[in-house]
Order: sequence, then structure tokens, then C-alpha cells
Amino acid sequence: SVGLAVARKSISDRSIAMAFSPGAKLAVALAFLVGSAAAEVFKVTKEDVPAYTLSAKHLFYVDASPPGGHKGGHGAGLVREEDSAEVVFEDLRVTKATLGSNKEQSVGNVQVGILPWVDFDALLEKTSFCTGEGDVFLKEHESKAHAKILKVPIGKTVTERMKITKTTVYVAFLSNCGSIDDLQISGTINVKGTNGYIPGNRQSAMTLFAVCLVLHIIAGLAWVFVLASNKSSLHEPHYAIASFIVFGIGEAVGYWQYLSVMGDTGEASVLLEKLCQSMSIMKSAYMFAVIMLLCFGVGLTQAEEYSNISWKLLGVVTLFSAALAPKVCVFDYRHSKNLSDSDIVLAMIPIILVSLASLAWAVKGLSATMTRCKDLSYSETLKLLQRLVILVVMLMLVAAGILAAQVMDRPGRDVSHWSYHMFWNDIAGEMVHLIGLVSLMVLCMPNQATFKANAYAISQGEGGGVMVGAPCAQDEDEAGGVLDLDDIADAETGPAADTIGAPMQAAE
Repeated sequence: SVGLAVARKSISDRSIAMAFSPGAKLAVALAFLVGSAAAEVFKVTKEDVPAYTLSAKHLFYVDASPPGGHKGGHGAGLVREEDSAEVVFEDLRVTKATLGSNKEQSVGNVQVGILPWVDFDALLEKTSFCTGEGDVFLKEHESKAHAKILKVPIGKTVTERMKITKTTVYVAFLSNCGSIDDLQISGTINVKGTNGYIPGNRQSAMTLFAVCLVLHIIAGLAWVFVLASNKSSLHEPHYAIASFIVFGIGEAVGYWQYLSVMGDTGEASVLLEKLCQSMSIMKSAYMFAVIMLLCFGVGLTQAEEYSNISWKLLGVVTLFSAALAPKVCVFDYRHSKNLSDSDIVLAMIPIILVSLASLAWAVKGLSATMTRCKDLSYSETLKLLQRLVILVVMLMLVAAGILAAQVMDRPGRDVSHWSYHMFWNDIAGEMVHLIGLVSLMVLCMPNQATFKANAYAISQGEGGGVMVGAPCAQDEDEAGGVLDLDDIADAETGPAADTIGAPMQAAE
């Protein structure tokens, strides 16, 4: 048409403004930590809509099939009216950022809508997407019937509800096909499937976290019984495992509650979501802490009260938690924001670097601990450390495989791939943590045959003694070391066997 030809001429030097990845900077990726978009509810607050732009903002995974039916169809037949899939454009309002500008144009040409993501390029011309009348131009395609577009006049509040009949991934967009360049839009886009507001690629998430909750509670009760039965043989690794379980329970409860409320009402608490992400981070951090404590022999061959290594481990675990935060949070939003590869890589770099540095340090400590166990003939403790090495190597290989699968599991794929989103993003990680938890519980059963921190001791001074822990993880070149052994005759092998645990007799 003539109108379309004019529009093409006016925007021929413009390309479609895709707002999925504003920049390849870590700060941009971390900005999603405080974002307002959650699951199938997308909120905009004074979002700029420049002239002649179309910005894709959010991906919705919509299941429009009948409850219990086969995904991928058009959702016809057995869906009750109140259960049918729909999009609600709620309280949308366009305002001018600069008061008094462009007064001659009072209506504007701002539009909001959703399109099937898989056919996005087939429906839109990237350099000529406006008609002469100021509307978004969609090419003839079978998916055109599933596009839902709403025009929002300047200064008016608009709310409209539209039915969705096709199960697929939809992309929400904002467009301005007019010449006014200082417009802003606020409001909410709510998308509900036939099973509620939970995204179609996370329909089984509530079941997953319910199962995780039950398993963590069982593990917690078992561990409480073990700890209560061995009060005199407890050390830092045992308490760290207890914290591991507590944060696992907190994560499962938090995510179940978050998904339950959001699935029923569409309301998603950003605060609760951040709390759940924090629980996930702390759960991983305490698994990391248990492994590091064992590598440095804390509780195994050196008593905590005589070790300065615990403070160093606390700093490393804190650094690990901080480095893990970008990965956890960015990957949580990846499938709804379609983040760029550069954003994903930048989110992974901190945790990869910290993990590699920690691994190098842990290997050094583990080597010293195992050498000390051999010198003292602590065969059971040595077996524990050897099994720990096998466990850690397996966990690292599996974790690397899962991370690679997460990176390759790209957002916006068709319905047949939704189960993979769920598996790699949620199920695989929970399985690794549960396997790690059970394995560490078995390895760290309180037993004086393996946790011998207090067995290596001598009595000093008159009428009594002071317990001294074994220096298993001491750096050879570290000033002061983990322990001060100046009073011990042989700093490498310890005192003679006949003085271990026995009072020293004065020479007559």
C-alpha cells in the first residue's frame, strides 16, 4: 500500500530494537537481580518507547492445551471458559516524558502485544515494521492469527483481555510507529495458561520442590538423630552438613510457596524470589564448605580451637557465595529474557575462577592432610579422604556437564524442548545436591576412628596438659603455620608414641 511505502521510506535506516541484551557487561546481567519481571507476569514502569522502534521484552511459555491434554495443539474443546489461556494487558498508560512537547499529536502510535516467538522473523520486517497509519505491520503468515496487539493512546489507561489458543512461546513487545520520541509506557502484561500462571516450561516445578522438601526433611531428621547420638564426637564438618540441610529445606519451601502463589494469582513476590535464590546459593556454599573443611583436616586431624585455617575457609566460602550469585540469578531469568551469550559467559566467569582457585588451594591442603594421616597411621581417616577425592571428582565432572547443557539449552525453543529447560535448570541441580548431601552424610558419620582431631595430644606443664591439634594442613612456608609446634621435639612426626595421651613423668 501507499501508506506502507511511506513508512518504509521513513524508517529505512532503522533496525528493529531488540532489548533482550542491552550490553555485554556483567552489570547488565546483575541488573536482573532487582528486576520486576517474574515468570508469566511482565511489568513495565515508565519504559521509554522511542519513535519508530519495536523492542522485544519478555518470553512467555504458554500452555493453551486442555488440562491433562497433549501440549502443542490449539487448546480446543475441553477447556472451561475460566480456565482458558489468555493475555491481560492491564492498566497500560502512555505518557510524555517531556511535558508540553509535540502538543499537536495527542493520540500517539504506541502499541503493546505478544507474537509467537518461533515465527517472529516471519511476521516482521526488521527495517519496515510500521504502516502509514502508525500501526505494526505483520506479514501474511499462519501465526498472524495468534498475534495479540493493543494500541495505547497517550494519556488514557487501557485494560483488555484476549484469548490465547495456541501452545507456544510468545514474545512481548513494545512499539512506537509514530514520530513522537519522548513517550513512556507503564502497566502489566499477564499471561495465563490453562494450568495457571506458571510458565509452561516449569509446570512440574512445584512437584519437584515438594519432593525435595520431603527428602531434605528425611535427611534432616536422620542427621539430627546421628548428631544427638554422638555429641562428644562432633566437629565443624558435621555442623556444616546440618546447615546444608537447613538451607535445602528453606529453598524447597520458598520455591514451592513462590510458585503456588504465582500459579494461582499471577502475583510474584520479587522479595520471596530473591530469598529463594539466596537459599540456593547458601545450600551450594555449605556443600562447598564441608568439602573444604575435610580437605584441610578440620575435625579429622586438627582441632578447631587450635586452627587458624577455619577463618581462611570462612573467607573462601564467602567469596564462593558471592561469585555464585550472578550465575544463579542470571540463569533463573535466562529463558524469559533470552540473554545474549556474552551475558551468560560473564555471569559464569566469577564462579569458574573462584572454583579453580579454590580447587588448587584445596589440593594443597588435602595433600598435606593425607601425608599427615600416613605419618600418624590414621588409616580410617585416610580412607575417608580418598573417598572424598572420588566424590569431588565425580561431582565436578557432573557439574561441568550440567553447566554445558544449561548453556546449550537455548531459550525460546518449541514445546518439545520445554522438558529439557525444566530438567537442566532445576532437576539436574537438585539431584546433584541431594547425591552430594547423602554422600557427605555417609562419609562424615561421627566416629572417633576417623575424626581424630583430639586424639593427637600431649600434656604440658605441671599437673595437667593442654590439648594440641595436629598440623595436617600447615603450609611449609607459612609463617607461624596452622599451629605453633616449637615446643614439640619433632615437628614432622610428633612426639614419641609413649608420650601420646599420657602425662609426662619427671626424671628422678
